[in-house]
Amino acid sequence: MNRDDELPKGKRLGKYEIIGLLGAGGMGAVYEAVHTDLKKRVAVKILHPDYARKPNAAQRFMREGEAASRIRHPHVVDITDVGIEGEMAFLVMEYLDGVDLKAHLVRYAPLPVEEAVDMMLPVVAAVAAGHDVGVVHRDLKPHNIFMARHSGTDVHMKVLDFGLSKLLDEGGDAASLTGTTAVMGTVAYMSPEQAKGAKFVDSRTDQYSLGLIVYECVTGLRAHKGENTLAMLRQIGDGTIEPPRSHKGDLPADLERVIMKTLATKQGDRFPHLYALGRSLLPFASERGKSIWLRAFDREPSVASQSIVVEIAEDGAAMPVGMTNSPSTQLIRPTPVVRAAAGESTMGRQTGELAPPASQTALVSRSKTATIAAVALVAVAVVAVAMLKSTSKPEPSTPASAASAVAPKPKTMTIAVVVDPAEAEILLDDKPVGRGSFTQEVVPDGREHTLRVTAAGFEPKVVVFTDIPPPSRMVLEHHAKKPAARGPKPEAPKPAATPAPIPAAKVGANQSPIIKE
Repeated sequence: MNRDDELPKGKRLGKYEIIGLLGAGGMGAVYEAVHTDLKKRVAVKILHPDYARKPNAAQRFMREGEAASRIRHPHVVDITDVGIEGEMAFLVMEYLDGVDLKAHLVRYAPLPVEEAVDMMLPVVAAVAAGHDVGVVHRDLKPHNIFMARHSGTDVHMKVLDFGLSKLLDEGGDAASLTGTTAVMGTVAYMSPEQAKGAKFVDSRTDQYSLGLIVYECVTGLRAHKGENTLAMLRQIGDGTIEPPRSHKGDLPADLERVIMKTLATKQGDRFPHLYALGRSLLPFASERGKSIWLRAFDREPSVASQSIVVEIAEDGAAMPVGMTNSPSTQLIRPTPVVRAAAGESTMGRQTGELAPPASQTALVSRSKTATIAAVALVAVAVVAVAMLKSTSKPEPSTPASAASAVAPKPKTMTIAVVVDPAEAEILLDDKPVGRGSFTQEVVPDGREHTLRVTAAGFEPKVVVFTDIPPPSRMVLEHHAKKPAARGPKPEAPKPAATPAPIPAAKVGANQSPIIKE
């Protein structure tokens, strides 16, 4: 966007008042704004006028925002609203203060293995949450991973731009809007199937991009290199990637194997889903990272690793198109069914199920007569019972409250923790809840909880969890005993190294998820 397109301070978009520009790129711009009623600071993304003028582009923009808002995860940026003001389509996001991963890597890469894995585990979990509701990101890169500041030096990873990258496939003029470097920035994190065309993309495409990001974090270099877009695309298609240990020989060999598996040219040679990738990365995390994310990845995905999509017709109706991802598509939850011949899981058709095997069809045909007879006998029995009830003495009526069905209780999860030593104090979200043991029912609501266990003479333990309960048993370790003083007083121990400070964001906050490199 040029300066003429920039929104002035004080401009109103519905209930949001523009404060200032945060960042701009080929697809649009992101502004800091405030909700005029709630006085809450937000980030507002505006679609570029050249895109907004395309037929149905604004409606698709908002539909993609609505799809992204379905992902409820603490490490996915929260989209709170969408709207159209005049000719401007916009969506509203939570305001983030910090920098994106790209800026961090430019300054500090290569990162220590534990730091890199600790940063990427919440990102993997966030993208997996998108896959669980049928949303594939398709444009993962360091620019779309944000390092949000919370308190002090605490960093909270956030995945940006879910569902919005598909607008880049609108047509040939997309490249002219974003420029050559923008195309290069996207291509650098592209999978072989994505380079072939959108219809080959599925959730394993996101896994490939995550592998490229981990590669860059631990080596400081991109896996895909090339002097121009064509050279880079050729390298991606050939699958020629230098192993990360060729650039950084002290990397664990097992970590290299994990990274290279995510970067397999054939989709079927990668991990079956992101929960499996998370479990494979866990051994290289810090002890704190392992305690936080062990339970999160100890599960299987909610849906299949591929997603059915539906084409959005001109009138806004959904039209199934099979296993493709065309420019104007919206992802939906697939319906797993059982393939009759091989017994393997496949994606449901619009009609719901595949035809049963021939043997089952024959069995149904042979049993039709018996089934009809059985139904007739049941009907006779029902009539007989009704006649008996009509002639018998009526029972006294029961109160309506006793006869009515009990309303189902909301689903809860049980937090049950036993701590060694027994005198250890347990705090849930900074509130004391017991000593030695603690049990409580909690309604899963997607919120992040902190379980902290402390005892005199022991190292404290902290577990952060959302909708998966923390470990049921926690053992605290004794403080290391100091050796008896002999001779000259030993020097005071040097303070532990603290993480490098996060540089201040040049634009203030919320590096625009739509900005290309």
